[in-house]
Amino acid sequence: MKKLFVFAITAVLLSSCGAEQTAADKMAGEFCSAIEAFNPDDPDSGLEFFNKMTTIGSNSEYEGVSDTQLEEALASSCPDGYKKLEELMQMAQ
Repeated sequence: MKKLFVFAITAVLLSSCGAEQTAADKMAGEFCSAIEAFNPDDPDSGLEFFNKMTTIGSNSEYEGVSDTQLEEALASSCPDGYKKLEELMQMAQ
């Protein structure tokens, strides 16, 4: 019985980690499309980018995604967009 309990807990923890990684990958995909559509020379593009980022950030589906998971997913799924986002973050500071 004890082994079954440990197995069940392990299975739940592993499945939640996979779910968070899936959410991180999906979130990264949305970030990538928003970043790629952003043009710093176009004010309307900037507003659209801000709105998309706000919408993505407030999506409850992504609550369990850590910054590290998101950064890793962004770096692997759209390295150019990730670099562009890093540059924007540097400009904002």
